[in-house]
Amino acid sequence: MSSEEFQEHTPYLFHQENLTIILGKSAQLATIKELIHSTQTPTTTTYWGQHASEELISSLATPLTSQNFWETITEGLLLQTHWPTHPEGTLYYPTTPPWLNNAPSWEYDPICPPDGPGPLGGWIHLKGPTLPNHQLALFQLTDKDSFWIFSSPETLQHILQLCKDIAPIREHFEYATGYLGDDAQYQCIALPITCRNILEDELTLQGKHYDSFFWE
Repeated sequence: MSSEEFQEHTPYLFHQENLTIILGKSAQLATIKELIHSTQTPTTTTYWGQHASEELISSLATPLTSQNFWETITEGLLLQTHWPTHPEGTLYYPTTPPWLNNAPSWEYDPICPPDGPGPLGGWIHLKGPTLPNHQLALFQLTDKDSFWIFSSPETLQHILQLCKDIAPIREHFEYATGYLGDDAQYQCIALPITCRNILEDELTLQGKHYDSFFWE
């Protein structure tokens, strides 16, 4: 599946300390970018390919915590509201688009316990619905040497077992590490970037669709 063709209708939100990263469909990212910019808050934008077109946005990053992000979205909606010119005119209070309001989000916890050889620190589901079993995402988020996998706890457990099955014949899959939330359920998996192509091939052979975002 092409990286440009996100399957799901909601974006993905990832919150770190004073940083929010947003991945998803280009049209949705363009709307979020416009709302954030209307409050004079900066963003860093990447694009699919070599052309800086709003129709080809691949990611957004903005220096906002989780709480500040939603406050900024609300402020942006208010700033874009058309106020009635007549004293008795009707004012329709702006609401967050459902595709954004229902977006799943994660927060990076630097002491999240690993289930595997990886270091402390993983992404914990924060807000929005838990991803269904069929929804799978492979995202490079924190460094050039690794990537993260997001899905339901059941699917993540399946992916971890797949990595263990591959490990005896493929290098670096032994480093697959799941990260557990307070409910002892898998929240995400970290893998070395060298495992990307082989894992994608395995997922394709199993008929699994996935969203993906990688720096290269």
